[in-house]
Amino acid sequence: FYSLATGQEVTESASTGWDIGFAIAGTDVIAGGRIVLTNSGDTAVQYSSGGLGGIYPAGSTDFAAVTLADKKEGSIDGFDYTPYHTDKKRWVSLMAKAEVPLNVASYPGYTSETTAGAGDTEATALSGLAYDKFCFWSMPSMGSIVPTMQVYIVKHADGLSYSAVQIQEFSYEYTGSDAGDTYKVVVKPLE
Repeated sequence: FYSLATGQEVTESASTGWDIGFAIAGTDVIAGGRIVLTNSGDTAVQYSSGGLGGIYPAGSTDFAAVTLADKKEGSIDGFDYTPYHTDKKRWVSLMAKAEVPLNVASYPGYTSETTAGAGDTEATALSGLAYDKFCFWSMPSMGSIVPTMQVYIVKHADGLSYSAVQIQEFSYEYTGSDAGDTYKVVVKPLE
């Protein structure tokens, strides 16, 4: 978990001190379960953080040019992204089922979303792993996961401040049963 205001890692998840986090949700879900978390929605509930954050696509890969006015909300090109501006747990089907908190940066695109029961939503991955244009990664070939260079506007956990965020690189290494990810992320405050 990281504070976008300070650029520092935050070890206390039950606080509004963090705005963005990176997680591995399991090895059998899409992209090895690599997801971006925000201190919002179901993630804020899970960690009892009280975060009022969120995440929006800027619709650009030009980090330097992005301003707060580029924050895209609601319906874009016929798809309603409103449920993905905050973290929402969904059951994801690919090789296995897992409950994963998704937002606009981690949403790979689905052929359908249906109620799985008890208020949960099941999302079925697109055949051929075709990814939504705002997802932070793509898989040009099996086993090759690359960043899409999309810029996101992240609402901080305080619900008042915003930063532009771009994931420029990431790598992963498996050692035994543990996976370790490294992300190169650039951030700038927006007003």
